[in-house]
Amino acid sequence: MADVFALTVVTPEGEALVANPRFIKLPTATGEIGVLANHSPVLVALVSGECVVDDADVSTYFIPGGFAEITPEAVIITTNYIESSQQTDESRAKSALDRAVSRLASTNGTINTERAENAKKRALARLEIAEHS
Repeated sequence: MADVFALTVVTPEGEALVANPRFIKLPTATGEIGVLANHSPVLVALVSGECVVDDADVSTYFIPGGFAEITPEAVIITTNYIESSQQTDESRAKSALDRAVSRLASTNGTINTERAENAKKRALARLEIAEHS
């Protein structure tokens, strides 16, 4: 059996996910990072995107960003919330994507472009994750 490590996802409400995976994939500003047991210690800033957890089954989650503290024995993710592929509302994500695209296409100078781009990225990530459910 492959080595496993402890994974804990902490949100403002408390522990949202506890698992003992063989592998996880996390979204970072410089790309995805894969983590196995005995990983070198590192603190990583996370961006909105897909978090894959491979324990007995492979589960896919959306996280809106946060931080991951990685040690050889454990990973602790601190984030505002985590959403499983089953919890992802595809129609809501499509609506959010449409709104973001509309805002970005607007010629009105009052649009916060950075905020609209982030909303678009979140919506696209949620739609991708919804495909896994």
